[in-house]
Amino acid sequence: MSGVIRIRYKCRCLPAEASFEIPAREADEDIADWMRERVGPALHRDHLRRSPDCRATATEYVKIPAPENAPFLGAAPRLDS
Repeated sequence: MSGVIRIRYKCRCLPAEASFEIPAREADEDIADWMRERVGPALHRDHLRRSPDCRATATEYVKIPAPENAPFLGAAPRLDS
């Protein structure tokens, strides 16, 4: 299974919630590895592009979707359900 998912986040420097897309997590991919190797770097790049002068050390929140028709956290939703 593959696909992309949209992750939303908010930093105090941004006037509104922002989002970016990344490849969905694979079934055999460890959640901690996926967060460290895919989500973190993608969030950093997106935030840096939007707000290069921000000096915040943490985001207000990060929302990883967990739809009912996705088999596990970070997976793309199944389209057949």
